Amino acid sequence: MLRYTLLFTLLFLLACQNLPAPGSSAPTNLQKDLPGNWETTYLEIKVDTYHNTDSSYVWTVESADWKNKLRVRPYQSFFDADHHFKVEYRDLQGKLMKEEKGIWNAFGDTLLLIRPDVTLQYKVVFHDKQAYFSGLVDWDSDGVEDDAYFSIQQPKAKN
Repeated sequence: MLRYTLLFTLLFLLACQNLPAPGSSAPTNLQKDLPGNWETTYLEIKVDTYHNTDSSYVWTVESADWKNKLRVRPYQSFFDADHHFKVEYRDLQGKLMKEEKGIWNAFGDTLLLIRPDVTLQYKVVFHDKQAYFSGLVDWDSDGVEDDAYFSIQQPKAKN
């Protein structure tokens, strides 16, 4: 168990190297900076206890991996100034596979995404025209929000 704890800690510290240094960017203003279209270029999930067992894993999708690893395009998030959002998941041909909609609200650097089935909370930091999202989610659907989510999103022009 100690080995897994040390491995998880090491992987977490390595992932944190992607985060901007504290104070290296302007204060986060989600109300002003979030509205627009965003494309996820990097995704990392650290599943703490897969289905309530002692097994854990880290799942990473880098920019070049979406096509080969997931067989989909990077997902797109659309945030309106009126606090509505949607996330689109498209196949490699551009056909819409799934869409999630809801409302969003921000409190400082904390973003709430409220959908009919779930409310998600992320810390968002802007740096070099990218948005860094982090939070705890229930990635493995075991009923516990104990899986560390981290993504990097960049602005995307409207199609």
